[in-house]
Amino acid sequence: GLDDNIMGREKIFNKIKKLNRPIRYLGNNNAQIIKSRDILSINSLLDNMGYKVPKTLAFNYDLIDNNLINYPIILKKKQSSGGLNIFKINSKTQLLNIIKENEEFEKESGNWLLQEYIDGIDVSCTTISNNVDIKIVSINEQLIGKKFLNAPSRFIYCGNIVPADLNYSLQYKISEICLKLVRHLKLIGINGFDFVLKEGCPYLMEINPRIPGSINAAEFALNRNLIDEHINCCLNPVKEIKISNLEISANFVSKFIYFAPKLISHQRIEKLKQIKNVEDVPAPGKDIQPYEPLCSI
Repeated sequence: GLDDNIMGREKIFNKIKKLNRPIRYLGNNNAQIIKSRDILSINSLLDNMGYKVPKTLAFNYDLIDNNLINYPIILKKKQSSGGLNIFKINSKTQLLNIIKENEEFEKESGNWLLQEYIDGIDVSCTTISNNVDIKIVSINEQLIGKKFLNAPSRFIYCGNIVPADLNYSLQYKISEICLKLVRHLKLIGINGFDFVLKEGCPYLMEINPRIPGSINAAEFALNRNLIDEHINCCLNPVKEIKISNLEISANFVSKFIYFAPKLISHQRIEKLKQIKNVEDVPAPGKDIQPYEPLCSI
């Protein structure tokens, strides 16, 4: 994807500018994306506001050599999405082994972080905003690393349940953090925020300055076309948003991402399209390897 591919985005923008007919880009600009994805700066901001944040440091070999790391800890890439390039580390030996196994780590060590491990409940928050208004669309339970969906690793994103079954206090705390961040970052349209809840406290893990994967389930739960609302925010940035904060959902809706348990031939994949509520089926003619995403349910 293009979450952190700023150069790729720039190439797309430049190609659009060269076209004879104008095309509108409906989303956050590169400056907003870069600020949103800088979790060290975001954590510092939240810490100064009085919110709890997971202690996060840029990777440095001195931390290992001087035994300054408290295990367990999370080793993660600054540029990660969907739970890729995230490892739970339980010991110095395990950390050194993972570094050794990753051939690119030595060259990319400056792109890795060490983050305090927060053991809790995974949730996300979806916001919608323009230049004059911000609303909380939904707070969602996140399905992370679920074995029943054949997730290939502990932190892989596997879907959502919308809305999350949380008390008012937690909903308020999550909403408050997201509203402040949207204002600070001047985000536009629909955006996502990932949290872990521990002992009644939300810890921000990541900002996704784009339409998040939970949007399909949220549309069903709220019986709304949220993509249209996103477009309206981008095209009409000074109009009031016609969505209430945390609208009462008509339903609980689940989105599951199922990963292939074994090699699945392209002939068998075609049969998936005949099943109701099965979506995101791969393009025709391509076999699916074990643990690759097979479909959404």
